[in-house]
Amino acid sequence: MRFAVYASPAAEDPMLAIMEQWLGRSAFGHDVSPDPGPFSQPDHESLAQSRARYGFHATMVAPFLLAEDATEFDLKSNLSTFGRTAAPVDVGPLKIATFGRYLALVPVRQPQALTDLAQALVEHTQSLRAPLTQAEFNRRNTPDLSSRRRELLKRWGYAATEGEFKFHLTLAGPVDPPLLDQGRDYLQDLLAPFLAKPFLIDAIYLFCEPEPPGPFHIADQWQLAV
Repeated sequence: MRFAVYASPAAEDPMLAIMEQWLGRSAFGHDVSPDPGPFSQPDHESLAQSRARYGFHATMVAPFLLAEDATEFDLKSNLSTFGRTAAPVDVGPLKIATFGRYLALVPVRQPQALTDLAQALVEHTQSLRAPLTQAEFNRRNTPDLSSRRRELLKRWGYAATEGEFKFHLTLAGPVDPPLLDQGRDYLQDLLAPFLAKPFLIDAIYLFCEPEPPGPFHIADQWQLAV
């Protein structure tokens, strides 16, 4: 069983409902009628299927196994404490960006408070995380990693930590142009009503993957209370 700490729109947020229809799955357990928009079934599967497994989210603490002496209760207690001592973060407006063969929602300007929140979560849960297995390390140790990001991967189990953290809600991919460009145009129109509004992180979500590799679902959530 693996766990991850994610940011997400709230369960009742209209943007979440739209993205669950796009992905064709809800990590919150909502009934979902998939909406592929103008895309054929094969093209929609290419764009959205690999993202559906994780649910609509932004990674704060990457998926991890629990340390040998840690329990799910320990992890939930740890995150409950964190929620009582952390402040919500106004991320500001979002935009759609291309990352190689992926599309994601990212902040127009990432606030330092968001970088700090993600790092605080990584550090707060570190003692409960098992070291990466060699297979996990090899999978995350991609050829494009800088030496600094490789050191961060060894230290935290995730390369996008400390100053390397880039908040992103993944929308689609991996696919190549022109399908990626078509997906971007469609999602730009689909999400236009939400892009000018500030995105608020006022809760953290514990996701669970009972049987790797399998779908993630919500295991618990905590409001940020400060």
